[in-house]
Amino acid sequence: MKSFVMYLLGLVFLAGVYYGFDPPPKPVTEPPIAVATSVDRPASAEPRIFIPSTLNLTDFSTQCVRDIRARNPRGRLLRLSANRLGDRCSGIVETRPGSGRWLFDWRDGEHWERKGELVLPASWPREIPGDGIADEALTHDVISAHMVTAHAWIGELKHDEWTYEVLWLPPPFVRPITAITLSDVGPEAVPYGSWTMFLDAGIGVDEATDAQANALYPMTRFELREDHNFKGTLYESTALAETAVSLETDPNAGADSALLTNAELCMSWLHKANTGGRVIRVGIDVEHCFLTLENAKLRDVFYLLTTSADDAFVESASLQLDASVLPNLLLDRSRLTMPRLRERLAQAQAQPGGVSIDHIAIFWLSNERMLWQFSSGPDVRAHLDESGQLMDAPAQFPVTRAELDRGFPASSPVMDVVAER
Repeated sequence: MKSFVMYLLGLVFLAGVYYGFDPPPKPVTEPPIAVATSVDRPASAEPRIFIPSTLNLTDFSTQCVRDIRARNPRGRLLRLSANRLGDRCSGIVETRPGSGRWLFDWRDGEHWERKGELVLPASWPREIPGDGIADEALTHDVISAHMVTAHAWIGELKHDEWTYEVLWLPPPFVRPITAITLSDVGPEAVPYGSWTMFLDAGIGVDEATDAQANALYPMTRFELREDHNFKGTLYESTALAETAVSLETDPNAGADSALLTNAELCMSWLHKANTGGRVIRVGIDVEHCFLTLENAKLRDVFYLLTTSADDAFVESASLQLDASVLPNLLLDRSRLTMPRLRERLAQAQAQPGGVSIDHIAIFWLSNERMLWQFSSGPDVRAHLDESGQLMDAPAQFPVTRAELDRGFPASSPVMDVVAER
C-alpha cells in the first residue's frame, strides 16, 4: 500500500480546497481522497523517495515546458502540470498538428514515459477548438508573473511552492486556465495543508468561477491509479476504451504455439526495454523479436533492438530513417498487449492459409494508423487495422534489413543501419 505522501505529491492537484481571489483564512486540513490500495511498481522495487526540486516553481515549470516540447514538438498542448514537490512533469499533447488525437507524456523523477493515446472526457467537445495552450502563455516571464500574483494572494502565511498547471477547460471556459497550489509550512500546518488559486488571463477568479474550474479539472487514470475514489472529469486511455474482446486464453486450449510463446517474451521486452521513446515497428517470429524504436536520449534517432528467446537484447547502429515529420506518438504501447495480439492472431488464422502463420509485424502508418500483418514466411495472409478489420496491403510500410533476412515479407522503405555493425 502506498503512503499518503506518495499519492498526494503524485496526484498534483487534488489536495486543494478552492477559494476566490481573497487570501483564504486557513489552508486545507484534510486531503479529499482516500488511501488507495494499488501500486504502480513491483513490490520488489525500491519505493521512489520524493525530494523537492532545488529550483523554485517558476524555473521548475519553465524547464517542464521545455522538456515536454522537446519530446513532443508538434501539435497543440492541452494541459501542462509541473509538480515541484513530487518532482513530476506531465503534458497532454496532440500527436501532430490538427490530428485531434491526444497523448499523455510524463516524467516521474528521472523517468520519462509516453503513457499512450487518450480519449477526451465524455462531457467535452469531440473536437477541441482553437490553439490549445499557446507557447507565449508558457514563457518564464508569464509563469513568474503568475507566481508573483499567487504569493501576493497568500500574503505573510508561510508556504512552499507545490504545483503550477495550465489546463485547457471546456465550456463555459473554452480557454486555458492556470492553477497554482502552495503548500502550508506554517507552525500549525497539518499534513498536506495547501491553498490553490485559479487565474484566468493572469487574474484571480471569483468564487463562482473558481467552483466551475474546480468541477471541470481533468485527470488521467494514469494519475488516479485506477482504484482511486476521485469522481471528477477523466481522460480515458484508448487501451481501456477499446478493450480487447478476448481477455483470457481459452482454458480448454492446448499449449501455446512457438509463435505465441515468443510473442509473450516480445511484448514483455517491449515494455521493459523501452523507456519512453517512440516505437515504429514490432516484428515477431518463432525465435526472434525485433523492436524498432527511438533512442531514449536522442530524439528522431531510431535503432533496432533484437532478442532471441529470453536472452539479452542486441542493439543495432542508428537506422537510415527520415524522422523529420514523424508525429509525437507512433505505435501506442498501451494498445500492444498479449490479449489484443491473441485476438488479432485468431482473426488472421481464420483467413485462408492462416493456420500456417509464423510471422507477425505491427507497424505505424503515416496516416496514424496501426496495422497488423500476419504472414507465412514472406507470404502475407492478412492485414488487420487497429480495430481488427481486414484491409488491403498499404502502398508502403517500414521493415528492417534484419527482418527481411529472417523471412518477413518484403516491403518499402527498408530501414538499413547507418553503418555496418
